[in-house]
Amino acid sequence: LHHYRGAAAEVPMALIGRIPVEINQIEVVKVTNVDVTPNTPASVKKFMNGSADVVKGIADFGFSLKCQVEADKQSILDQIDAAVAGSPDGTFELSYKLGTNYWTLLKCVVTTAPVSSSTDDATLTITGIAASRIKNA
Repeated sequence: LHHYRGAAAEVPMALIGRIPVEINQIEVVKVTNVDVTPNTPASVKKFMNGSADVVKGIADFGFSLKCQVEADKQSILDQIDAAVAGSPDGTFELSYKLGTNYWTLLKCVVTTAPVSSSTDDATLTITGIAASRIKNA
């Protein structure tokens, strides 16, 4: 446990470690890092009378999964391919748990999947976008 030192008292904080990830409700192994970034389009509108306002649109979500490279095959890519093949619109769902919240990204597509290698390890980083995100019960 790590402790947050506030003005009133010391409060223990539990660290969770690995974030569980699923593709179409099937657990994914070998994921070492998950990043999800909401992208909300917004712009400032300025009017002739000197006033201004902000207009915002509907967010889409960028995601990135860093994975360990397996020696014989990349099972996460196989899972994504199977999910896409079984989908009428060619997308998949990506779910993750963060603390007590369980989120699902809907209508996901992969945009890049480069492999990098060093003397210490090799990683596969899968990036993509999703049309929306829902919070599950």
